[in-house]
Amino acid sequence: MKKVKIEEKFEQRFNAFFDEEEVSNETALNFTNADSIIQENELFSNKYILIWKIFKQVFLFLPSAFLLFYITLGFTLAIVEFYARGFGILLGFQFFLQLLFIFALETLSFFGTWFGLSSFTKKSDIAIPISIISVAVLLGIIIGFTTDMLTLARQISNDFRYAICLFPIALIVPNLVKMWLDQPKENL
Repeated sequence: MKKVKIEEKFEQRFNAFFDEEEVSNETALNFTNADSIIQENELFSNKYILIWKIFKQVFLFLPSAFLLFYITLGFTLAIVEFYARGFGILLGFQFFLQLLFIFALETLSFFGTWFGLSSFTKKSDIAIPISIISVAVLLGIIIGFTTDMLTLARQISNDFRYAICLFPIALIVPNLVKMWLDQPKENL
């Protein structure tokens, strides 16, 4: 009997702290703005993704595309001019160092252009820097073999004001290639 009374007292005291009543919606702890909090976090992360993409395009793609285009254009114009004049290319240690430096800049700008518009995980996006190189070579050949070829080629290689007019083409073509590569394969 004593044991039962002790258990009853224990239950009463226990129940005083922990009600056995059902918890209703009024007393339940809930988050009234849980959906808006989740959406704000998604918008917050999307905002940083957008800022990262803009940062990559401004500080990585534009300078890399600039270097890639003009190094390729200048190299193509130099080859066309040497070919048109009939000069042989002088080989020497200084020329070799210059070519090595140009190759290093070209390689860095190649990868900078690739990563500036996409990521290294997408192997198909290697077409982006290749499109800039092909546009530069094509424009270099067209400029080099026009009717007034040597004058225009020299003006472009000596005076940068003429060559800067060609740079928008080097920006439009890779963006078109990127849009073409991002299309679903069903639409092709």
